[in-house]
Amino acid sequence: MQSYFLVCVRFSLVAKDVVATLEDMGLGKPLVAANETEALSRLAELPPGAAVHLALIEAAPDEFPTSILETTLDALGTKIVLISDAPGTSLGALRYTVLRTPFFTDDLIDLILGKRPA
Repeated sequence: MQSYFLVCVRFSLVAKDVVATLEDMGLGKPLVAANETEALSRLAELPPGAAVHLALIEAAPDEFPTSILETTLDALGTKIVLISDAPGTSLGALRYTVLRTPFFTDDLIDLILGKRPA
């Protein structure tokens, strides 16, 4: 079964760098979106039973928990990492790993490998 990861960020340059890094790490086939609507569309196109193991989503920790994308990814059992410059003060900030912007490729790799606390 093909494994996928989702990258949902506004800036295509950031998306390309994140996708290249995750592909180099062997994390599967990328699904790339610029916003929640596109991300939901990419997920809907997947074959039945497809595994989306990881999602990197540009979203504020306080807002993401109420999104349809969160509900969809949660139902798939996907590990969610939020990309944000917002500190987050709610349960969302505690529930998800948050990669603070700006970040370097090494920060992303360390986070995925569990070498860096959120």
